[in-house]
Amino acid sequence: LNIALLDNNAEIGNGASISANSVAVEAITPAGEENTVQSRALAGAVSKSTAVGGSVSINYIENATRARIGGASVGATGGDIDVNAGATTELQNIAGGAGISTQGSGAGVGIAVALNIVNGQDTEALVDSDSTLTASGSIGVSAESNIVPKSEELPVVGTVAVTSFAAGI
Repeated sequence: LNIALLDNNAEIGNGASISANSVAVEAITPAGEENTVQSRALAGAVSKSTAVGGSVSINYIENATRARIGGASVGATGGDIDVNAGATTELQNIAGGAGISTQGSGAGVGIAVALNIVNGQDTEALVDSDSTLTASGSIGVSAESNIVPKSEELPVVGTVAVTSFAAGI
């Protein structure tokens, strides 16, 4: 079980007065990086009669990313004002279960459950209506959010991107 409660905030607060060559308010996952949430559960059972092997693997994610200029006076005398929010979450969940009976009259049962719960991937870039922005360049406000499968290198097969996989034998 993984529980990931992620908060990433960047803010120029109410009443602030800022003047600089350029201004960037960024709550981002750095380029080439991601928040990785990965869970694996495996189980096995062997018996002379009935064998049951089972596993449950769960990822629970709440991710909030926010970049904000709130009620402030912001000036960029020689460049741009940028407000950027970005979150990339890499997700993988693998479960496996196996049951083996050593007698012909027995039974082998494998059960596996892999569950991903994303209860929010909220990404916001905001400029409050009572803010004053002045720039000699551009003013940009952007927000982007991604959930991507985690990639694995497997012999012979190569690169495999898997978000969720469960198998029972």
